[in-house]
Amino acid sequence: MEETHEAPMLKWALLPREDINYSFISAMYASGTALSLLLFLLETVLRGYGGNGDSSGEDETGSVAEFAQALEGLYLIFIPFFPCLLWSLFVRRRWIEQQGAKRKTE
Repeated sequence: MEETHEAPMLKWALLPREDINYSFISAMYASGTALSLLLFLLETVLRGYGGNGDSSGEDETGSVAEFAQALEGLYLIFIPFFPCLLWSLFVRRRWIEQQGAKRKTE
């Protein structure tokens, strides 16, 4: 009877399926997370070039400032990859355990 107190509606989301390669899914979510971090770091580094009112070298500073402005907030698009990465790593661990148990029984 204690099993009925578990959240059965969410249990399926944490159980791996046999026909899905969770290593590939984790790698894709990791690349999306890495892209988000890269864009955030690029925005942070280029934030200093945001038009300091200097007239010397206006073309270079202007183009860098324009690029920095175009990157502003772009990392937010890829932020959802991080919780998905955590989920996929959790399910991947269970998937690997199931694969190992399956091989032992064969």
